[in-house]
Amino acid sequence: MTKMRTLGVVVGTAALALAAVPVLAQDDAEMMAEPIEVGGVEYAFTELPTSVPAGTEVTLRNDGAEVHEIFIMRVADDVTESFEELMAMGEEAMAAGKVVPVSEAPLIVMPGETSEGSIALPQEGRHVAICFVPQGVIAEDLAALGITDLGPEMDVSGLSPEAQEYVAALDEAAPHFVLGMVQEFTVTAAGTEVGPLPEPMEDEAA
Repeated sequence: MTKMRTLGVVVGTAALALAAVPVLAQDDAEMMAEPIEVGGVEYAFTELPTSVPAGTEVTLRNDGAEVHEIFIMRVADDVTESFEELMAMGEEAMAAGKVVPVSEAPLIVMPGETSEGSIALPQEGRHVAICFVPQGVIAEDLAALGITDLGPEMDVSGLSPEAQEYVAALDEAAPHFVLGMVQEFTVTAAGTEVGPLPEPMEDEAA
C-alpha cells in the first residue's frame, strides 16, 4: 500500500504531504455531543464506537509503547469503494476528492500521554481513523539518538551512524494502519446516540 504522508508528521511537524487538500469546515450550527477519548495500542484503536453523532470531538490516549497518532478522513458521499480500495489508490483518492481530511493535522501522542487537542467531526457520513506512524517509533529512542525531526527535508548527514541507521529502518517499516491500526466508523445526525464498540477481531490462531 502507498504511504499517503511523509514521516515528518510522526514527530510533530504537522505537515501533510497533501497540504493543499481542503479540510472539512465546522458547521456554524452549535452541535453539542459528548467527547470521545480513543485509546491507541499496538496496533489498534480502542474505545472508538462504530458511530458517533455530528459535533463529537475526538481525543487520543496512547496506551501503547510506541508513538501513535489518529488522523481522521471523511469518505465522500458518492464513493462506493471500500477503504482498502481507496488506500490502494494512494494520493489519487485524496486528489480526486474521494476522501477529505477532517483536520489539518493528526493528533500525535507519546506513550502514556493524552492529546491536548481534539478533532471535531462536523459532518455526517463514512469516516476512517488511521495511524500512519511507522512501526518501531519509540520516543526514548528518538531522544537518545538526538533525532528531533523526521521530516522529508531532514539532513541525516549530521546524525550519528546509529541514528542514520534508525531513520533508514523507519523509512522501510510498515505503517501502523497496515498492522491493524485503522477503523471505519460513521458520523450520524447531531443528537443521535453513540453506537456500540466494534466486535472484537477473532483470533485466527484460536
